[in-house]
Amino acid sequence: MRYSGVMSGNPVFRGTRVPPGPVFATLANRSADEIVRVDYPSLSPDEIKTALQQACRLLERDAPVVKRG
Repeated sequence: MRYSGVMSGNPVFRGTRVPPGPVFATLANRSADEIVRVDYPSLSPDEIKTALQQACRLLERDAPVVKRG
């Protein structure tokens, strides 16, 4: 969500000041290898990281703005 007056209007997880980008980046860096090995052996870790990065960019672009108050 985007809240006017919170984190300069940048997207955050609902009800927090936590932006999704760093969370997604951490997820991509820590678990992509395991995800590929265990669940999706036809994918590469780089493909998963790229998909998470693209999802983050879409979220940042399209997150709705919510007025506080």
